[in-house]
Amino acid sequence: MIDTIKTYIKKYLIRILVILGFLLMIGIAFDAIRSCQDYKDRNNNNVVALTDSIKYYKTKYGEVYVSKTLLEGDLNTLKIVNDSLYNTIKDMKLNKPTTIVYIDNTIDNGAKDTSWTIPQIPSQIDSVFYPMITKKFDFNNKYRELEGKVTIKDSTMNLNIEKDKVFVDYTLAVENNKVYVKSNNPYVQYNKIQGIELPKPKKRWTTVVIGPSISYGYDFNGKCFGPSINLSLTYGLDLGNIFKK
Repeated sequence: MIDTIKTYIKKYLIRILVILGFLLMIGIAFDAIRSCQDYKDRNNNNVVALTDSIKYYKTKYGEVYVSKTLLEGDLNTLKIVNDSLYNTIKDMKLNKPTTIVYIDNTIDNGAKDTSWTIPQIPSQIDSVFYPMITKKFDFNNKYRELEGKVTIKDSTMNLNIEKDKVFVDYTLAVENNKVYVKSNNPYVQYNKIQGIELPKPKKRWTTVVIGPSISYGYDFNGKCFGPSINLSLTYGLDLGNIFKK
């Protein structure tokens, strides 16, 4: 039996090599097509990410959340499109983060008016009225804008807050299943960080099929080529998943 196989291989060696070469070329072509498709999909996603603005959504309960398309790439891509964020990641001593998110927030408390009655300050002494006293204040820096004025008239003191904004930024990166968070605002305190990593489902490039098949091959008993009907187990490429994003 072994001698027969050896003889068959020697006889049809060129044909076998041609078939193997053809199959190899098909595999290389599929890999090239897949790489081109991945590259095209990544470019299309990045075009959307660079032109996409922050979108606000409301749930049926009125809760507001936002979304933004992320870029796809590596640190070199990040260096090209956002050099400052790239430098921040380098300062965090991260080499191969899998996810990087930068969030710039403004907390706007809005304008407020508050009044207090001050009984101990008389509105009139010896027929002389106290004039209205107004004092403006501002506590502004790069992290907060707090502006307003205090007014005292007769026995009433009014506090008018004209601006109250807090600026907070976050840089979030994920590396080796750990979350790293950094803010340029030194007054930010992190109370809780929780999360879960959800891996993307892997594409199945292969499929297994069991069923009847008709084939044409070599009959070692009859020492000739001929057709046959078989019950076969087929393991091959799933073209649908190869081209599916």
